[in-house]
Amino acid sequence: MSTQSNKNSNITKIKPAVCFFPPDTTKISSDTKELFTMISFLRKADEANAIALSQVIFTTYKAEIDQMNKSDYDEFINLILTKCKSEIHKAHAEWITRPNAQRGFHEIRPSWLPGYTIEYGIESVPNASKLHKVISEENFNLLAVPEQFLFRIYNGPDPVSNLNTVVVTKRIGGFDNELSKLTFAQIKQIKESNRKLSKLNLAQTKQLCKLALGANHYNIHPENLVFADKIYITDTSVAAMPAAEEQARLHSDWVLNGTRLHDGGGIRMNPDIINDPLTKMELAMYCARPYYDDDAYAYLGNLINAREAYRKSLV
Repeated sequence: MSTQSNKNSNITKIKPAVCFFPPDTTKISSDTKELFTMISFLRKADEANAIALSQVIFTTYKAEIDQMNKSDYDEFINLILTKCKSEIHKAHAEWITRPNAQRGFHEIRPSWLPGYTIEYGIESVPNASKLHKVISEENFNLLAVPEQFLFRIYNGPDPVSNLNTVVVTKRIGGFDNELSKLTFAQIKQIKESNRKLSKLNLAQTKQLCKLALGANHYNIHPENLVFADKIYITDTSVAAMPAAEEQARLHSDWVLNGTRLHDGGGIRMNPDIINDPLTKMELAMYCARPYYDDDAYAYLGNLINAREAYRKSLV
């Protein structure tokens, strides 16, 4: 199996193959042979049957899928996306009518691709790359970004854009992260339990603050993080990481006016503008629920004060 990547668009395309079997089928288990046989059937199926077959494959052969090599796995995922493309078309037709809708509107979590989210907003992929770069350069061993890639849903000569391409993101937790199957009460209980375990410590808070400032990320709030083997930053949208021109505008506003969180003598929990990368982390300090342990809270408070003193020096 092999894939061919378009260097200009980072979109993985599938090469036709006669058979999905690995070169030497004598060295694999009977269950794995069954999996590759099912994938061969999937390749020939129409969309209605492909959706049903994908659900069967993910349900029956989870362990075998986990053991696939990367090239076979990538082609398997792309095969499913290609076969079920009209389902993406339906969602995308709604997304483009409301390009500035709040986060959450522009995504689907299809049952035929468990563990993945399909989203609108191709800007999130280069933004994720920017986060990866800062994390790698600064050796932030406690932080990570979910895997995501672009998938073109309409072919043609037009360059890649939000009109013809979507983002596919691998959710943290994979197949087990299927909240859609749970009741609202169960989801709430899971989230509350997670919150009790996810108080940020000093080391985590230091890395998050440095990442927010280094990558110009304006939406790093503890509620927007996913706690797993590492802390995952899941929001890489253009709203969270605006383009350079918007960053310059926000920075100028911050220099002249500050964050406005303390205007009027109180604390404004819903400011009209988020103009500094640390604002969301600061807002979490004033919530009833403790998001930081004592050392992290003290560190963040001192950093906020130092940053405000630096701002005033610029005026």
